[in-house]
Amino acid sequence: MKNLLMIAAWWIAGTVACTAQTLPVELMVGHQRTGVDVLWFKKFAAGKDNPWLFFHRSRASVDYHNKTAFGITNAVSYNFRSGIGLVAATQFLQAGFVAKAGMQYFKTRGNASVFSWLVAGNNTNHRFSGDWFVLARWSPRLRDAWKGFVQGELLTQAEEGWNLALTQRVRIGVGTDQWQFGFAADFTETGQSEFSTTRNLGAFLRRVF
Repeated sequence: MKNLLMIAAWWIAGTVACTAQTLPVELMVGHQRTGVDVLWFKKFAAGKDNPWLFFHRSRASVDYHNKTAFGITNAVSYNFRSGIGLVAATQFLQAGFVAKAGMQYFKTRGNASVFSWLVAGNNTNHRFSGDWFVLARWSPRLRDAWKGFVQGELLTQAEEGWNLALTQRVRIGVGTDQWQFGFAADFTETGQSEFSTTRNLGAFLRRVF
């Protein structure tokens, strides 16, 4: 837990120093792992017609045997008015560095948004791989200052030899403009014809700074 908090504090401090904008930070406490997640995306400059979008994510977690995992993702995209764009992404993972490029889609409407990309490149084992990532959010107004918070996430990774890694994350809760909390579930499947599955069920607390 100490290592997790030190890593998370370092990433958050660096992100805050580099950005003058809202910063959402999530703490997820599950029955298998505890983790911190910083995820945001925003246009480079204000204005509806600005085509450049920056995406950042930092994740760190530790299980209850003191085994840690972490990753940092940064991506820059040029988006057309349709929501489709061109994206280049880099990842600093526990296993090494990855760079990929491809297509992206980003759309917001009311209290809902969809963010997705399909990219390809080499993974940390120098094998060709592709990623399909989808993040969908919905924050319906409930009563007074309270809102619902629903977030679904899907990451599908495939490499040479059809080794697959499937990750699904679900967040369902309530909150205000600055705080959200509720139920959290993370699922991961890895393998080829037969998959090994891990689950992490618990609760999340999210704060927008």
